[in-house]
This record gives sequence, C-alpha cells and structure tokens, in this order.
Amino acid sequence: MLSAYCSKNQTSWDSLLPQVMMAYRATPHSTTSLSPNVMVFGRNVVLPCELATGVAEKSAKTIEEYSLQQRMNIEKAHDIAREHLKKTFNIPKEVL
Repeated sequence: MLSAYCSKNQTSWDSLLPQVMMAYRATPHSTTSLSPNVMVFGRNVVLPCELATGVAEKSAKTIEEYSLQQRMNIEKAHDIAREHLKKTFNIPKEVL
C-alpha cells in the first residue's frame, strides 16, 4: 500500500504511514470479510467526516454497557471470521 502512495525516491513513506495504516485497518480482509479494526476493537473506524457530520455510531450510556457491547461485538466478529475461514479453506468444524 505504501508503494502506491510514496514519491518516486521513496522519501515520504514515514509521513504517509498513519493514513495507510488507517486505510488498512478499515478495509475488510478478503478471507474473513471483516476489517482488522472490527476483529480487534469490535467496531469500525470512525472517520473524521463521520464525526463532523454526526453520522458516527452512538455509544452506550454507561461504561458497563459499552464494555458489554464491545465484548459481544468482538465475539460476533470472531464467529463470523471463523465461519469465513472454514468456507475459504475447507477446514473441518472441529478444528476451529
């Protein structure tokens, strides 16, 4: 991804790294169909334009509700990823 955005002499890669990593983390993986951000944090990346327009998803009211919701989101994401991996690689159900 970096090579697509770096200048010809490749001196700007370090200044582009945060944007490239944000794009990578927000992009669904072809095998799991989920983004790395969903797999790790249980939610999609909130982009600046979503914050500015108020489209960003609303969080739970208390810390306990938020924690429980995030845990459920991560568990669901992992279940979905396991199913996609089984289909993609023809893995027996007992293995995963």
